[in-house]
Amino acid sequence: MRLERVGSVLLVAVTLCVLGVVGVSAALKLAADDLSTAVGIADGSNPGPRTQPGIWLSAPLSTDLSISDRVAVRARVGQLSARSDRLREVAGAGALAGLLVAVLTGQAGAGTGRDRDPSSPAANTASNGTV
Repeated sequence: MRLERVGSVLLVAVTLCVLGVVGVSAALKLAADDLSTAVGIADGSNPGPRTQPGIWLSAPLSTDLSISDRVAVRARVGQLSARSDRLREVAGAGALAGLLVAVLTGQAGAGTGRDRDPSSPAANTASNGTV
């Protein structure tokens, strides 16, 4: 298998992994925002409506907590938010690794058109401007 082919396969794998990590990070952030909104509603501060995806994501991550224990819920919000941030940092490092794979295994000058013939002839410069 040629180096370019291995690099392409590896780049696709790294890209899919990075997309998965970013998706998990977004889900954790949505869950943290929903828990924060739920605490705000319980406090009576009316932070806004809860969204269905947020409710769906935060429910399994807070089954051991009661909304009346606001300190514990706020601590869980902080944990979920911090984990979301760390996952995005990991995704950034993975994206950088994918870029490095693409640069190191890519074919130099591929697709630049240097090895192709021109698509149109050179302009005729013998004309004096009349058509």
